[in-house]
Amino acid sequence: GLGAGKKTPRWDESKSDFVPITEAQITLSFDHRSLDGGGAGRLLKRVIELLENPQAL
Repeated sequence: GLGAGKKTPRWDESKSDFVPITEAQITLSFDHRSLDGGGAGRLLKRVIELLENPQAL
C-alpha cells in the first residue's frame, strides 16, 4: 500500500536551511509460501527507483 504524501522539513546543506519535501511511506507484504524475501526486496527496490526517477517509466 501507499501512504498519503506529507510535507516534511529536511536539512539542505547547499541552502543551509530546512526545506519541505513530500514523503510517502511504501509497504510491501507477501506470502512467504509463494515468494521469498529476496524477490520481494528486489521488487520494492525497483518501485523506489522508478518513483525517484519517473523518466525511467
